Amino acid sequence: MTRILLAAATIAFSIAVQAMPAWSAELGRATVGGKEVIINDDNTWSYAEAATTAPANCTAIKSEVLPVALCLDPAGWALANLEGAAEQSFKRKDTEFYLMLITEKEFFDQPTLKKAVLTNAQNAAGLEKVKTLEDGSATVAGKDFGRIVYQTIIDGLDVTYENYYRGLDGKGSVQFVFFALTSDYAKFRPAIDEAVAGMSVE
Repeated sequence: MTRILLAAATIAFSIAVQAMPAWSAELGRATVGGKEVIINDDNTWSYAEAATTAPANCTAIKSEVLPVALCLDPAGWALANLEGAAEQSFKRKDTEFYLMLITEKEFFDQPTLKKAVLTNAQNAAGLEKVKTLEDGSATVAGKDFGRIVYQTIIDGLDVTYENYYRGLDGKGSVQFVFFALTSDYAKFRPAIDEAVAGMSVE
Protein backbone atom coordinates (compact mmCIF):
# COMPACT_ATOMS: atom_id res chain seq x y z
CA MET A 1 0.00 0.00 0.00
CA THR A 2 3.00 2.27 0.47
CA ARG A 3 3.45 2.38 -3.29
CA ILE A 4 -0.14 3.57 -3.67
CA LEU A 5 0.56 6.39 -1.25
CA LEU A 6 3.60 7.52 -3.16
CA ALA A 7 1.81 7.20 -6.49
CA ALA A 8 -1.13 9.21 -5.19
CA ALA A 9 1.19 11.96 -4.04
CA THR A 10 2.71 12.01 -7.54
CA ILE A 11 -0.71 12.15 -9.19
CA ALA A 12 -1.80 15.07 -7.06
CA PHE A 13 1.13 17.43 -7.63
CA SER A 14 0.72 21.21 -7.68
CA ILE A 15 -2.19 21.76 -10.08
CA ALA A 16 -3.67 19.07 -9.52
CA VAL A 17 -7.64 8.79 -9.55
CA GLN A 18 -10.26 -4.06 -14.15
CA ALA A 19 -13.15 -4.82 -12.71
CA MET A 20 -15.89 -2.30 -12.60
CA PRO A 21 -17.42 -1.82 -9.16
CA ALA A 22 -21.11 -2.30 -8.51
CA TRP A 23 -21.91 1.38 -9.07
CA SER A 24 -20.34 1.41 -12.54
CA ALA A 25 -23.75 1.53 -14.23
CA GLU A 26 -23.95 5.17 -13.17
CA LEU A 27 -23.04 7.46 -16.08
CA GLY A 28 -23.13 10.69 -14.12
CA ARG A 29 -25.09 13.03 -11.93
CA ALA A 30 -26.88 16.29 -12.54
CA THR A 31 -28.75 18.76 -10.41
CA VAL A 32 -32.35 19.21 -11.58
CA GLY A 33 -34.69 21.50 -9.69
CA GLY A 34 -32.27 21.57 -6.78
CA LYS A 35 -32.19 17.77 -6.45
CA GLU A 36 -29.35 15.48 -7.47
CA VAL A 37 -30.32 12.99 -10.18
CA ILE A 38 -28.33 9.84 -11.03
CA ILE A 39 -28.21 9.00 -14.75
CA ASN A 40 -27.58 5.33 -15.59
CA ASP A 41 -26.12 3.69 -18.69
CA ASP A 42 -29.39 1.80 -19.35
CA ASN A 43 -31.27 5.09 -20.00
CA THR A 44 -32.86 5.15 -16.54
CA TRP A 45 -32.50 7.76 -13.84
CA SER A 46 -33.29 8.14 -10.17
CA TYR A 47 -32.98 10.73 -7.46
CA ALA A 48 -29.88 10.34 -5.34
CA GLU A 49 -30.65 8.99 -1.90
CA ALA A 50 -31.73 11.45 0.72
CA ALA A 51 -28.98 13.96 1.23
CA THR A 52 -26.21 12.60 3.37
CA THR A 53 -25.22 14.88 6.19
CA ALA A 54 -21.91 15.40 7.89
CA PRO A 55 -21.43 13.20 10.94
CA ALA A 56 -22.81 14.64 14.19
CA ASN A 57 -19.42 14.17 15.82
CA CYS A 58 -16.97 15.77 13.41
CA THR A 59 -13.90 17.93 13.63
CA ALA A 60 -13.49 20.83 11.19
CA ILE A 61 -10.14 20.86 9.40
CA LYS A 62 -9.64 24.24 7.74
CA SER A 63 -7.30 24.94 4.87
CA GLU A 64 -4.56 27.47 5.52
CA VAL A 65 -4.51 28.33 1.80
CA LEU A 66 -8.17 28.72 0.76
CA PRO A 67 -11.52 29.28 2.49
CA VAL A 68 -12.39 25.57 2.43
CA ALA A 69 -12.74 23.00 5.18
CA LEU A 70 -13.51 19.34 5.83
CA CYS A 71 -15.55 18.06 8.75
CA LEU A 72 -14.48 14.47 9.48
CA ASP A 73 -15.42 12.11 12.30
CA PRO A 74 -12.21 11.52 14.31
CA ALA A 75 -13.50 8.05 15.21
CA GLY A 76 -13.30 7.07 11.52
CA TRP A 77 -10.48 9.19 10.06
CA ALA A 78 -6.87 9.92 11.01
CA LEU A 79 -4.20 12.16 9.53
CA ALA A 80 -2.02 10.41 6.94
CA ASN A 81 1.45 11.32 5.75
CA LEU A 82 1.20 10.92 1.98
CA GLU A 83 3.86 13.53 1.21
CA GLY A 84 3.55 15.30 -2.13
CA ALA A 85 1.40 18.35 -2.85
CA ALA A 86 -1.64 17.65 -0.70
CA GLU A 87 -2.23 20.27 1.98
CA GLN A 88 -3.96 17.66 4.16
CA SER A 89 -4.15 13.86 3.85
CA PHE A 90 -6.39 11.45 5.73
CA LYS A 91 -6.86 7.69 6.04
CA ARG A 92 -9.81 5.68 7.27
CA LYS A 93 -8.69 4.13 10.52
CA ASP A 94 -10.03 0.67 9.76
CA THR A 95 -8.96 0.22 6.13
CA GLU A 96 -6.78 1.36 3.22
CA PHE A 97 -8.97 4.24 2.02
CA TYR A 98 -7.60 7.75 1.64
CA LEU A 99 -8.67 11.39 1.19
CA MET A 100 -6.47 14.28 0.12
CA LEU A 101 -7.21 18.01 0.23
CA ILE A 102 -5.19 19.75 -2.48
CA THR A 103 -5.18 23.54 -2.50
CA GLU A 104 -3.27 26.21 -4.32
CA LYS A 105 -3.46 29.95 -4.62
CA GLU A 106 -3.57 30.03 -8.43
CA PHE A 107 -6.99 29.91 -10.11
CA PHE A 108 -7.59 27.24 -12.76
CA ASP A 109 -10.92 26.66 -14.47
CA GLN A 110 -12.54 23.22 -14.39
CA PRO A 111 -11.43 22.07 -17.87
CA THR A 112 -7.81 22.91 -17.00
CA LEU A 113 -8.03 21.13 -13.64
CA LYS A 114 -9.59 18.05 -15.25
CA LYS A 115 -6.85 17.90 -17.89
CA ALA A 116 -4.18 18.22 -15.19
CA VAL A 117 -5.76 15.43 -13.11
CA LEU A 118 -5.82 12.99 -16.03
CA THR A 119 -2.37 13.99 -17.30
CA ASN A 120 -0.86 13.50 -13.86
CA ALA A 121 -2.63 10.15 -13.47
CA GLN A 122 -1.25 9.00 -16.83
CA ASN A 123 2.26 10.13 -15.88
CA ALA A 124 2.08 8.21 -12.59
CA ALA A 125 0.74 5.12 -14.33
CA GLY A 126 3.47 5.12 -16.97
CA LEU A 127 2.53 2.70 -19.71
CA GLU A 128 -0.74 1.70 -18.04
CA LYS A 129 -3.94 3.23 -19.38
CA VAL A 130 -6.08 5.52 -17.24
CA LYS A 131 -9.72 4.57 -17.61
CA THR A 132 -12.38 7.20 -16.93
CA LEU A 133 -15.33 5.56 -15.18
CA GLU A 134 -17.45 8.67 -14.55
CA ASP A 135 -17.09 12.25 -15.73
CA GLY A 136 -19.54 14.96 -14.74
CA SER A 137 -20.31 17.41 -12.00
CA ALA A 138 -21.41 17.43 -8.39
CA THR A 139 -22.68 19.92 -5.86
CA VAL A 140 -20.29 20.41 -2.95
CA ALA A 141 -21.19 22.90 -0.22
CA GLY A 142 -23.79 24.39 -2.55
CA LYS A 143 -21.29 25.03 -5.35
CA ASP A 144 -20.76 23.30 -8.70
CA PHE A 145 -17.64 21.12 -8.81
CA GLY A 146 -16.21 18.96 -11.54
CA ARG A 147 -16.24 15.28 -10.56
CA ILE A 148 -14.27 12.52 -12.23
CA VAL A 149 -13.78 8.89 -11.23
CA TYR A 150 -10.89 7.09 -12.86
CA GLN A 151 -8.98 3.84 -12.51
CA THR A 152 -5.48 2.74 -13.41
CA ILE A 153 -2.73 0.28 -12.56
CA ILE A 154 0.13 1.74 -10.51
CA ASP A 155 3.05 -0.55 -9.68
CA GLY A 156 0.80 -3.54 -10.35
CA LEU A 157 -2.00 -2.29 -8.07
CA ASP A 158 -5.45 -1.57 -9.49
CA VAL A 159 -6.50 1.78 -7.93
CA THR A 160 -9.66 3.86 -8.30
CA TYR A 161 -9.76 7.61 -7.62
CA GLU A 162 -12.69 9.97 -7.19
CA ASN A 163 -11.75 13.62 -7.63
CA TYR A 164 -13.88 16.71 -6.92
CA TYR A 165 -12.30 19.91 -8.28
CA ARG A 166 -13.07 23.60 -8.66
CA GLY A 167 -11.38 26.95 -9.24
CA LEU A 168 -12.41 29.59 -6.72
CA ASP A 169 -12.53 32.99 -8.46
CA GLY A 170 -9.91 35.35 -7.12
CA LYS A 171 -8.78 32.81 -4.50
CA GLY A 172 -7.24 29.69 -6.03
CA SER A 173 -8.13 26.08 -6.84
CA VAL A 174 -9.16 23.12 -4.70
CA GLN A 175 -9.41 19.36 -5.12
CA PHE A 176 -10.83 16.68 -2.83
CA VAL A 177 -9.43 13.30 -3.89
CA PHE A 178 -10.53 9.89 -2.55
CA PHE A 179 -8.75 6.67 -3.50
CA ALA A 180 -8.49 2.95 -2.70
CA LEU A 181 -7.87 -0.38 -4.39
CA THR A 182 -10.52 -0.88 -7.06
CA SER A 183 -11.59 -4.20 -5.52
CA ASP A 184 -12.54 -2.35 -2.32
CA TYR A 185 -13.77 0.92 -3.78
CA ALA A 186 -17.54 0.36 -4.05
CA LYS A 187 -17.92 -0.22 -0.32
CA PHE A 188 -16.65 3.30 0.45
CA ARG A 189 -19.58 5.13 -1.16
CA PRO A 190 -21.19 5.99 2.23
CA ALA A 191 -17.86 7.31 3.58
CA ILE A 192 -17.38 9.45 0.45
CA ASP A 193 -20.90 10.86 0.61
CA GLU A 194 -20.54 11.67 4.31
CA ALA A 195 -17.15 13.38 3.77
CA VAL A 196 -18.51 15.42 0.84
CA ALA A 197 -21.49 16.48 2.97
CA GLY A 198 -19.03 17.75 5.57
CA MET A 199 -17.09 19.97 3.15
CA SER A 200 -17.48 23.74 3.24
CA VAL A 201 -16.39 26.22 0.57
CA GLU A 202 -16.73 29.99 0.96
